[in-house]
Amino acid sequence: MNQNSSSGGSFDNSAGENPVLLELRYHPLMKSRAISAVVVGVVVLTSAISYYVIQNPLMPVLTFLFFIMSMASFFMPSRYIFTKENFVIDRIVFRKSFPWTRFRSYAVERNGVFISPSSNPERFDRFRGVFMVMDRACRDKLEPLLKEKLGGTQ
Repeated sequence: MNQNSSSGGSFDNSAGENPVLLELRYHPLMKSRAISAVVVGVVVLTSAISYYVIQNPLMPVLTFLFFIMSMASFFMPSRYIFTKENFVIDRIVFRKSFPWTRFRSYAVERNGVFISPSSNPERFDRFRGVFMVMDRACRDKLEPLLKEKLGGTQ
């Protein structure tokens, strides 16, 4: 498995050996202003309450960081790059590359697509597979490529 931990940046495909088949971008924070306002409000309110309860100026900072890190897939934009040999998940803080040969099946779910290393559902799939958060439009664009690369769904 090829993993590149450089942050951000663009996908380097200068050699042209591994052409990009599909590139998708998704940022949940920008999809709905109402939901975004509620989530940001809850984070700020919880941070303020933590200061009021603990009376330590470090506590709201830690609370805020905890919420932001735990909901990173909501706050940070995601870019998914699918090539002939692998797919890349690119976010602001990390970038991971996964070879297609590692995976055997996929499942289209309500909030995204889950790609699994096993052909049949297994107990530990959630720890071994990859879940990509995306909306219906992105899932619809991705599904034909997944059928080509992995066959049917679970």
